[in-house]
Amino acid sequence: MLPTIEGRYANEPYRLVLSLLAADLADASRDNMKANLLKRDPHPARVRLGALLHPVEIVSRAMPPAIAQTELEAAHRQLQIFGLHAARLTLRQDASRLNASWVRSWRALDLVQDFEHLPGPERTDLLVRLLAEPSPELSDHPGVTAATAETWAMFQLIGRVFKVYGHELLGPVVVSMTHSAQMC
Repeated sequence: MLPTIEGRYANEPYRLVLSLLAADLADASRDNMKANLLKRDPHPARVRLGALLHPVEIVSRAMPPAIAQTELEAAHRQLQIFGLHAARLTLRQDASRLNASWVRSWRALDLVQDFEHLPGPERTDLLVRLLAEPSPELSDHPGVTAATAETWAMFQLIGRVFKVYGHELLGPVVVSMTHSAQMC
C-alpha cells in the first residue's frame, strides 16, 4: 500500500503544501475553460490568486531564510505584482457596430425609437439615464440582427469572464473608428 501524502511528508510540511498545490494546478489545467466560458452559468476558476499566494507564504515560513529569500521570494513577489497573468485583455469593437447594436436593441426594448437623430445633449442625457437605471430583462440570445446578436454575445462572454476570473484579467474596452466623442 502506498503511503498517504501526509505520511510521506510528515516532517516536511512545505512538501505537503506543494504536493497539494501541484495536484490543484494539475486538476485546473485539465478543465476545459473555453467550454466553461461558453456555458450560460460557468463554474468559477479552479485556481485563484489567493490559492497560490497562501501556499507560497506557508512554504516560505517553513523554509530557512537563505532559501525563502531567493527564488521563492521572487516567485511570491511576481504573483503579488502580476497575479495569474502578465497582461490584461484589452477588448476592441468598432464604433459603428456598437452604435447599430445599441440603437436596434433600444428600439426593440421600446426605450427610444430615434436615438441616431437626437441632438448630442439629449443623447448624453438619455445615456446617463439608461446607465443609472436597472438593466432591462433580455432574452438569452438578444439581437434583432446577426451583428447585434454577435455584439450582445461578446458582452455576455465578457460578463462570464469577469464572473469566473475576476476583474484583474480584463482591461479597457476600446471603441475604434469613432468619428466624434458622441455616439452615432
